[in-house]
Amino acid sequence: MATVHEQILHLTGWSADEITHLVHNRTCPDHWYDDPRPTFALMEIIRDAIDNSDNLSYRKDFAGIIKSMGLKEPKMALAGLLSKIKRRAATAEKKGNLMLLCEEMTDISGNKQDIIGPYCNEQGITPQWLQEDCAVADDVNISNGIIAELCQYRRRHSIGWQTVTDKWWSKLFPRANIIPLTCTVLSNWGTVDRRKQLLIRDSSVEEKGKFLREKYTLPTSKPKPADDAPPAEDPAEASDDNYDDTIIDDGYASSNSCVSPYMFRRHGDTIAILHELLEQEKQDNAHLHQQLEESEEKRSAAENRATEAANARDAREADLKRTTKEHKKECSRYERQLAKAAELSVEMNLQISSLQKTNVVRRLATRDAQLKKEEEKVSKLEKEVETLHNVVKELRRARRNRTEQVRYNVIKRIETEEKLENENMSLKQKLKELEKDNDSLRSQLDEIMGDKEISTFEDGAYTSDIRVVCYELISRGVGSNNVSDIIRLVLQRVAGLDCGKLPKPTCIRYMAFEQALLSKHVAKEAINNSDNPVTLLTDGTSKKHVPYVTMLASTDTGIFGIGLNEVETENAEILLQETISAMEQLISVDNIHAEEEKVNQMLLKIKNTMTDRCVVNKKFVKLLEQWREKTLPKVTKDWDKLSDDVKENMQTVNDLYCGKHVVLNLQDYAGAALYDWEMVESSGGKIGREKHLLWNRKSEAATILGIRTVCEAFGPDASEQAGCPVEFNDFLDDIGDRNRLTAYRGNRFNVPFVNGAAVYYHHHHGHIRTVHESLPSNKQKNQLMRSVQYDLEDKIIVGGIRAMGIINSHITLPLMSMLDDHEISVMDTDKYYTRLHDSVRTWMTDPHDLLDDSAILFEDFAPKKNDIHTALYADVDEEVQFNTEQAISIILHNMYVCITRQLEDHLPGGKYHKPEGNLVRETQTCPKDNVASERVFAGLDYLKRKSPNISALAMQGILLWSTNKTSSYLNACDPKMRDELVKKAVKGRKNVVKLYQDKRKEIKQNRLKAKEQRMKDKEAKELSLVSQTITSTEVVLKTCGFICKNIEDVDQLMQNYGDEMAKREALLSQIKYYKCVNRGIVKGSLFFVTSGGKPISTSQLVRNLKEILNQLKVGQNVDDSSVNEGESLLSISTKEKSRVELKEKLLAKLNRGVKRKCPFPADDVVGKRIKHFCLPPNGSNLVTYHGKVLRKSTANDISELMEDEYKSFLEKDYQFYTVIYDPPYDQLFIFPLKKEWDDNLLSIV
Repeated sequence: MATVHEQILHLTGWSADEITHLVHNRTCPDHWYDDPRPTFALMEIIRDAIDNSDNLSYRKDFAGIIKSMGLKEPKMALAGLLSKIKRRAATAEKKGNLMLLCEEMTDISGNKQDIIGPYCNEQGITPQWLQEDCAVADDVNISNGIIAELCQYRRRHSIGWQTVTDKWWSKLFPRANIIPLTCTVLSNWGTVDRRKQLLIRDSSVEEKGKFLREKYTLPTSKPKPADDAPPAEDPAEASDDNYDDTIIDDGYASSNSCVSPYMFRRHGDTIAILHELLEQEKQDNAHLHQQLEESEEKRSAAENRATEAANARDAREADLKRTTKEHKKECSRYERQLAKAAELSVEMNLQISSLQKTNVVRRLATRDAQLKKEEEKVSKLEKEVETLHNVVKELRRARRNRTEQVRYNVIKRIETEEKLENENMSLKQKLKELEKDNDSLRSQLDEIMGDKEISTFEDGAYTSDIRVVCYELISRGVGSNNVSDIIRLVLQRVAGLDCGKLPKPTCIRYMAFEQALLSKHVAKEAINNSDNPVTLLTDGTSKKHVPYVTMLASTDTGIFGIGLNEVETENAEILLQETISAMEQLISVDNIHAEEEKVNQMLLKIKNTMTDRCVVNKKFVKLLEQWREKTLPKVTKDWDKLSDDVKENMQTVNDLYCGKHVVLNLQDYAGAALYDWEMVESSGGKIGREKHLLWNRKSEAATILGIRTVCEAFGPDASEQAGCPVEFNDFLDDIGDRNRLTAYRGNRFNVPFVNGAAVYYHHHHGHIRTVHESLPSNKQKNQLMRSVQYDLEDKIIVGGIRAMGIINSHITLPLMSMLDDHEISVMDTDKYYTRLHDSVRTWMTDPHDLLDDSAILFEDFAPKKNDIHTALYADVDEEVQFNTEQAISIILHNMYVCITRQLEDHLPGGKYHKPEGNLVRETQTCPKDNVASERVFAGLDYLKRKSPNISALAMQGILLWSTNKTSSYLNACDPKMRDELVKKAVKGRKNVVKLYQDKRKEIKQNRLKAKEQRMKDKEAKELSLVSQTITSTEVVLKTCGFICKNIEDVDQLMQNYGDEMAKREALLSQIKYYKCVNRGIVKGSLFFVTSGGKPISTSQLVRNLKEILNQLKVGQNVDDSSVNEGESLLSISTKEKSRVELKEKLLAKLNRGVKRKCPFPADDVVGKRIKHFCLPPNGSNLVTYHGKVLRKSTANDISELMEDEYKSFLEKDYQFYTVIYDPPYDQLFIFPLKKEWDDNLLSIV
């Protein structure tokens, strides 16, 4: 019984060997060009062949196979096309009807190419070229493969041999002096074609390929007999009849010896044609006989299979019968064709015997015309049949849909009637209730209208309703001087009522403190009612040189603010203290007498943190875990009975990283990479506006500067003095477009990438250039507009801007869309981050998928095909295209470093990659970003600009009121409970104000103390510098006898000493002297005496000392050799090397800072051999040093061998160890080996 794969292969009409040749050699059989119809069966066989191959892939080979078949690639994505083929094959197999796979794939067949063959396609020989008046280039090699493909193309399209000799021959062989006879070309090309068919059938692929790649040998004609040649005085005057009398080759001369010489010369071409037709007909007859035998064998096999499986597969019996019937029809059709071929053969033999009496040429032409007409009729009828089949299929589908729709409408109508009837009954009941309420309200309204004044002040205080109204107006930005006037005006004008005493402005300002208390009560209720662990969101900022911290809690019901406080300085200890203080204030509305146990229980509900992972936040998480470790035994019952794993899990805090801060950091990494790339491309010179204006962009990338400058000129937040946003917007309105630039203020995340795409869109369409030319001359000449003009004229900057836009379209914008999708939880992001990491790693080495718009980062968030996206992939200058490719590659190298570092926990091997169920439950309340804290700071910025003197406590009340939706909470409360909460808030206001004032005094005192300490430290440092200067002066004079003032003095110093150690000691004393007298003029790296833990060579110390003197400008001589050397390294010929080194430098960041999880062996490392990784001077890759740990460093070792860069680790209580390295190094060194171990730079051999 044949397998499903064999049945599908049978439906394609291809053999297994033909499929293999197509997939591996890109060659199609001849029958494919007769009917190039790509069915689902054929595509499934090709897909299965690629899938089963070890050296083929869909992405690299599927498109090439499609092109070799003469088909263009479909518009839909490759993954979608393959999925469609798989689904169709699975459906046909499931239904047991494989005939469904015979349907043609319109996605591919709609875009067929008319090509001759792969060999012709390689040389540019196409049907269009054959019709044009041009010859092939001199370097084109006409091979046997090209001749065989042209022969098959001629046969497929019924092109006469006269066309081949008259038109094709001169185009293919422009250097040939003589055009051979038509019969000679027919015979020679037919021999090549038959040889190809024999090689395909009987020989290996290598032999066939060798023959087809061989150069085609031109046919030669025999010389004309002397007695038959007509006399002619001038060969140039020979007529066409004389040319036709040229003797044909041996094959035809011998086979037609029965014909008279005159007739042979007269009709030689016709005889050759008829012989060729006869031979071709015989081959076709033999082929048809073979197909008939194969069909008979297949038919008998199908009948046997149907008989054996009749009981098991009754459902497929009809299909098998139909298949058998179709085979019979095919067989009968082949028999009829064979009979016709035999008749035609007899007829051709008769025609050959009567050549003297018949005009064969004219009859053949007539027959060709008749055959062509018949073929046109047949093709037209086939199209009509296909159209009718489609119409019938569509009608059947419409009838089936209409039946389903009628049934659905009937069911829906019954359900709707029942629903309406039920709603009608309920509405009638509600109407009765509302009528009763209306009567009650009317009576109350009559009572109210009788009393024209509303009571606002009762029992020595304003009513809770008035206070709540004041709270709401304050939170909506109404000034304290206008709140009472607005309340009175609304009551008088709208309700026609008077009101009594209303709060004064001073009282209203104090109400902001009451808002804070009520909002914290709302947050406390949300935390207590949360079934899942709570997530703490923290962040810090500085406004007007004052640091602030904010804390929010994410619960099952949303995100609630719990504090916004001014602090002395932002550090981990203060942040933990503020968190505990905020929890104390949440316990009760009056914020006094908070019980420690309740505070601890509420704080222990915080199991997760969402931060931007700055240094403060990292340490804060550690302190919070230590606090939990101390507090949990106090509040947890039977703590000692719990297992160690449970205790550790309860003590651990899940520290998660804000996803949008990843995008924010990608912006910085992209800018840094662009700066280095621009230095390489410009050979360290000026770029953009720097060539024309006095401008120093310092360390900022010209691309980022150019994007921001365009936004400053034409964007929403354009410059007031030099910008032209009105003219730009008016121009865009006139042409039916709009401004695509985005304001930087209020949009922190992804703005450079978005504006990069927008700037390139306006630049590509000429909007910026047109508006600039239409401006008045005074505006055209201002520095801002000139900067925009010069930047956009530089193709390096334009390439960088386009690269930023492409990265936005394919990477950052889909990433932002994923982060904004509320259906995706924070624990679901691991697969997206892993996809991001893998894709960037692939694209950074081969960005062509980004450049040809075929890259898709996330299937759920595909790039948006809008006007900006279309402009990014429009035709572009070759230089800009090259710069774009290089910029994307460099940017992605640096972005890959950022992603690998900052998303380590979500990548394979990280603690949040494929999380377990318990971790997923714990983080259900955790958002994917920390944008809520950013929104609070945005409100803080608005309040500080609106009211510069507003206090932090008042800002806390206003911002928490809107963040926690306190007004909605109070409206949902019972009136008595609302009144009680407001009274408690009023009562606790004084205590809150007192606590705030005390805290302000404490912060002020601490700042004064810190200032005094800084002054003392500064004086002590200056005294120390003076002492060091005196000491170093004495040492250098004692050692060298003089202080080097210029480069000549350095050379003289080296000549005074012959010993290498003495030279080194003299150089070190000179460098130490200048280190003491330096005041920030010289780079600090020039004073280093070691690098990577190894001493710097004497020659390097000499160069450093000369550079120090050069920078201090002590001497007048400048060594230009280093400058010339730097310029030569950045020459045009070495740019590619510089790009490679830049990529290695960016990726080298990953080799450092990777924390090791296994603990340091401590004192066990003594006596062990080690392998130490260090970064050499001016190097980008780590170098390995082998050595041995001798001992723990003694006080004497530390005083003699300590380097300045490691003194900070001594203050942090790191244990130092003394190490000796293998030759050629014979000195001792000391290192904090635990730090090297943690950074994965040390291993034990």
